[in-house]
Amino acid sequence: MGCSSGVLEANGEFDPHGYVLNYLLAGSPAVVANLWDVTDKSIDTFTKNMLTTWGVFDHSRKSKSLVQAVTEARSHGKLTYLIGAAPVVYGIPVYIK
Repeated sequence: MGCSSGVLEANGEFDPHGYVLNYLLAGSPAVVANLWDVTDKSIDTFTKNMLTTWGVFDHSRKSKSLVQAVTEARSHGKLTYLIGAAPVVYGIPVYIK
């Protein structure tokens, strides 16, 4: 989840391209990426909350999809409408078993 890692560059009539599409074409079912630059501390807080909500650290909880985890993690931390809106999910909803 690097800064601006989810930005797709338009090429006129041709398909857009970006780093996130390389992961999807390589077979990753989902990718979480940022649409603009964010501070390290704030995105670290977001990532910790996202992974906790997704169930990475506690497998006894009912698993939520990656999309649900990103949605819930947006409200944690400072500047929720600036930092919280930067991360997006490309791909399909992924669950942890």
